[in-house]
Amino acid sequence: ARDSASNKVHNGGKQQLHADHAHFVCALQFSSLQALLSAGKTRRRDQRVNIDILAQMKEGGVDLPTETEEYAAASEESTSTTSIEIKMGHHLSSLLWLLPSESKPNKNDNNNHPQQLKYMMVLGYIDSPHHIEIDLPGGKRHLGESTLQGAIREVEEECSLQIDGEWFARQVSTKYGGIATANNSGGSDVDKDGSEIRVLVPRKTKGQESGDAFFVMSPPPF
Repeated sequence: ARDSASNKVHNGGKQQLHADHAHFVCALQFSSLQALLSAGKTRRRDQRVNIDILAQMKEGGVDLPTETEEYAAASEESTSTTSIEIKMGHHLSSLLWLLPSESKPNKNDNNNHPQQLKYMMVLGYIDSPHHIEIDLPGGKRHLGESTLQGAIREVEEECSLQIDGEWFARQVSTKYGGIATANNSGGSDVDKDGSEIRVLVPRKTKGQESGDAFFVMSPPPF
């Protein structure tokens, strides 16, 4: 995703990134994201989580501002008197609330579903050396779009990744614009043959569906 975005800008400069395009894309540990979601009870605990995530960003090749890297180093040595805020966007926090009950390993599940989730690809926005926001690609559908089409467009606009629409459609039920046969169970739509994409939807509020849907794509096997 990073290289694709860079090529758009630097190879002749003829293509421009979307206004909502992320400043960076990286993989972060699922456990760290869960810790960030539940952090904030104490400043010390919150900063430990931030330092851990900053270290993962740096290891993943994210070009952090010099001031941010100096803060992280000083915090590890307990000499920092400032703080940095890593804010979690709505899409990411909403998905994390859906995933905890499904993130525990299941020895009877041979499919590569969220039970084995260790890392998540996130988008990042560096608003200042002391403020970073991380989130997932997402947004509202355009007029006439299916949920699937909207997801494909949002991913490309916000992180330059292009998803094969025909492949995507085979993994997702007709409810969301795909062609797969859905097996509705546990708030998810999963192909009976073991789809590579799982659709998670928030629980109903006052008997009404929120209209949101999260497509969780498993990483390819190695």
